[in-house]
Amino acid sequence: MNNRRKLIETISKSPYPSYTLPDGYVACDYVTNGKTTQNVGQKYFDTGFLPSYNYTYKIKYKLLKNPTNASYGWVDIWGIGNVTGGTNYNTRLNANGSTTLGQRMGSGTIKSISYSDYNLTWSDTIDYSYDSPNNKIVINGNEIITNTPSGRLASKTMLVGTAKNGGSSGNSDQVIALTIPNLALYGWEIWNNKTLIQWFVPCYKDGVGYVYDVIADEIKPGVNGSWGYGFD
Repeated sequence: MNNRRKLIETISKSPYPSYTLPDGYVACDYVTNGKTTQNVGQKYFDTGFLPSYNYTYKIKYKLLKNPTNASYGWVDIWGIGNVTGGTNYNTRLNANGSTTLGQRMGSGTIKSISYSDYNLTWSDTIDYSYDSPNNKIVINGNEIITNTPSGRLASKTMLVGTAKNGGSSGNSDQVIALTIPNLALYGWEIWNNKTLIQWFVPCYKDGVGYVYDVIADEIKPGVNGSWGYGFD
């Protein structure tokens, strides 16, 4: 029985399938786009996924540099950006300086989260989930109710490690280079109700960090440069 068939059978039994990395790839705790400068060469991952109000988005990450030092005083952890013509097309998580996170969806910010309210700091490892259908965020085990999102979403794929500019029509491919964070990425998930439809896990090969989409059985390299990797 080949690995793909075993994976399909396991998916039907458990929301988190067992998996085997492709030959030559080794599991690690995280992948990282750099630790020393705010300009990390526009490195990010393209999820290949179009945003929707119907899904739950989960990410585990750690910022390696204070976002206060970024060009705009904030960085994009994941998403599609807004801008031009006063129209928003957001599906986006921002780290705003050293004090808050902002969850944006559709027409604007639906929740601003102060780290201090949950005994967190910007440099902590953040385990974050945004359940859009149920207007709920969970951050390191703390449940937060959000405003109900509204408005159009950009019809371009979501990025992890930055955001695209939505442009005047919400369809721009321009990466927002000045809002790329220095981060360690531990994983990324997208859920449709109780069905896991995208699951990135970190791995490496020949000294380079990658993510493996377990559901698609696909290795994804970083865009615009190689990622590193590490262990806690």
